[in-house]
Amino acid sequence: MSTERHLLRDEVYLALRRDIVAGRLPAGAVLKDAEIAAAFHTSKEPIRSALARLRDEGLVHTKPQSATRVAPLDQVAARESLEVVRTLSIRAVELGWPHLTAEHIAAMEDRNERFERAAAAGDVDATIEADDAFHDVFLALTGNEALRTIAHQHQDVLRRVEVQQFGIGSGAESAARHRALVEACVAGDLATARDLTAQIWSALETLLTPPAPPPL
Repeated sequence: MSTERHLLRDEVYLALRRDIVAGRLPAGAVLKDAEIAAAFHTSKEPIRSALARLRDEGLVHTKPQSATRVAPLDQVAARESLEVVRTLSIRAVELGWPHLTAEHIAAMEDRNERFERAAAAGDVDATIEADDAFHDVFLALTGNEALRTIAHQHQDVLRRVEVQQFGIGSGAESAARHRALVEACVAGDLATARDLTAQIWSALETLLTPPAPPPL
């Protein structure tokens, strides 16, 4: 794929992903190659590549000889993704800790401030972007792109259910947890940073409906 098509694919992927997570493309919405291609003034090839990536991440479903549709909201998948994100985030703190600098801590503070402002303003896209950027500091510090990619993928599944069923709220509680994590980083307290990271993600458990018990 040429550089231009690669960039178009990424642009389409990010735009569709953003709209699916925020709910502007609701569950069951049909995604037509031709219509998306026209909207982005491109051919169908980068559109199909972007849709394939979204399919691999569980955000859309594609059946042979049928339209591509936005995947339904799935509470069970969200709970499973929460376990993945929490585990990988804790591991990211452990792996990234030796590489953490004052510059990284300042970036976390800045991103948390952006998160809090965006949530207070009710800006869904900016809130998600700032929150993801905050957590990405440690994910990036691991130097492990596989870990980072998997965490991002499951964050999307989790975030989609969180935003569409419960909204973003004021962000005050999440921002306070973020600040506590930053303070632990400033203090050089790895154990507390690890515990706070677990708490940040565990706070979402109460929002998710427990899965139905398996059949007898």
